[in-house]
Amino acid sequence: GGGLSTRQKEQQKNQSMAILRRPGARPRETDGDGKVMVVGAVFVVVLFAFAHHIGGQYSARQGLEKEEVLQKKLAAFQKEGAACKEKLEMKSSKRSDEETEYVRANQRLTTSMRDLQTEISQIQDETHNCEAQLSIEKEAWREKQDRARAELFEKTVKHQELSEQASILVGNDAQTKILIATLRKFAKDHAELHRQLGDGAEIQPESPEYVDALIAKWRQIDKDFAGDGAGPLSKRQGEILPLEESEKVVPIVSLIEKYDPDTHAAKIFQLGKDAEGKWKIPGWNGRQGTNPLVKKGGALKQIIPVTTLNKNLRTMYQYALCGIGQNITGFMFPDAFKRCDDCPVEYMRTYLETPVVQFCESCQPVHELQAFKVLCNGFQPSIQYGGLLFWRTRSRIRFKDSILDDAKKFIDEVLTADGAKVLSVHIPAKQCQDRRGTTLAFQKLLDNPAHKRYEEISADPEERCNPPMGLIVETIEKHAKKIRQQHEVNIYISAPEWTDAQFEELKKHTKLFSFKNHFFRNYPSAHVTRADAIDTMIMAWSDTIIVDRFSQKSVQVIENHLLLNELDAKQILVW
Repeated sequence: GGGLSTRQKEQQKNQSMAILRRPGARPRETDGDGKVMVVGAVFVVVLFAFAHHIGGQYSARQGLEKEEVLQKKLAAFQKEGAACKEKLEMKSSKRSDEETEYVRANQRLTTSMRDLQTEISQIQDETHNCEAQLSIEKEAWREKQDRARAELFEKTVKHQELSEQASILVGNDAQTKILIATLRKFAKDHAELHRQLGDGAEIQPESPEYVDALIAKWRQIDKDFAGDGAGPLSKRQGEILPLEESEKVVPIVSLIEKYDPDTHAAKIFQLGKDAEGKWKIPGWNGRQGTNPLVKKGGALKQIIPVTTLNKNLRTMYQYALCGIGQNITGFMFPDAFKRCDDCPVEYMRTYLETPVVQFCESCQPVHELQAFKVLCNGFQPSIQYGGLLFWRTRSRIRFKDSILDDAKKFIDEVLTADGAKVLSVHIPAKQCQDRRGTTLAFQKLLDNPAHKRYEEISADPEERCNPPMGLIVETIEKHAKKIRQQHEVNIYISAPEWTDAQFEELKKHTKLFSFKNHFFRNYPSAHVTRADAIDTMIMAWSDTIIVDRFSQKSVQVIENHLLLNELDAKQILVW
């Protein structure tokens, strides 16, 4: 243990003394200092032995304490080892059970997979058999389809032939309505004539025999006209007549000089908003606004005229005036048109709100038919323009709400926001050789005594067609100053046919104006028709307008301006 017993200590002491007394050693003579040295040496040895003894005991105690600690740790490790061994044995047992269960589950899965493979094999066999049967049936169906396609082709050819014959004998739906209306008119006239003359038996206008006789008569008339390039068999069928052929000035009806609420309120529709702030919808004969599109108009091939909305409106007047004048609600008018050969197809119903005609998908224009001309004799625009029937009809043709909203917003938020009056100027841009003559609208303005106050800017025919820049600036300056005497003025210039260079030149000239407020607006490149309609209403809502006598656009501006101003033309100026 590191310590020395009493016996061992005594032996060490004797050994030390024996060394001092070795045999043969001669006693050393010592004096007093020598004795002291001996005693000191003995003391050192004794002290060393004592320290060694004390150190041995301390080391022994530490060794015993470490041994006890190690014994305790060993006991704890042995206990933990036993517990760990017990847990390990339990886990091994559990793992063995799990492995056994896994083996069993694996066996069950293997069995299921074997069964599934057997089932898949059966399904594959059935699929193969089904595909083979389907292939046989497809081949039979293909043969049947080929036979049906051949039969359908034969029937289509036959249907085409019958349709063409029907078109020649009866005409499309739009033409049929014209013929029926004409037949009824002639039947009534014929019956009344027989009654007045007392000529033979009474005629029954609705009898099939009488109708068949009239139909046969009109078929012959159509054939006769076909030889002259007119009628339903003509090559010109479906074309739109030039404006000059259908709008000859025949001042028969009395022109309305001014709108009278007491006399005209029930007949002339007034554009405005209702109590809910929505635009009022024009109505006629039980219809309100634009009716749903008539899907089938009877034409074998749709003819899409190349025209503008403004020009197409002039053609539509012929149908509308005759329909309201004769109380015929079934008049149909082709919905589709194009601004140019390569332009996209547009539709009248997307721009207009009107009950006076029904827009149709595949009908042809019928205003060239002899039956239409007979039926609508006396109701042509050339006769009725400016009279009560015209304004009754025209007031029921307006643009869609969104177009009115955009135009009114521009007027309210841009042109009149500061309380100013608006001078709108429509500037013509074509050369005189492109013009054919003064439009019917301006001719009627000239004929109406109440409109004599409107002013013609130039007497020079060339300047009327294409006013020079100097005249444009001078005219705008002159009339803006007149308005400026009482009100602030904003100028709105519409020049859709102008180039950028022309606009830049005008802007240079307008720097010399004596007033500051002026606005320019040109059409965007897309949605030209809609932009043109908005532009029309902006000008129509203006206080004073300067327009072009040769333009159908200006006609629409004038008509809308008159309707918005109680048919008063005193603020209209004409190039």
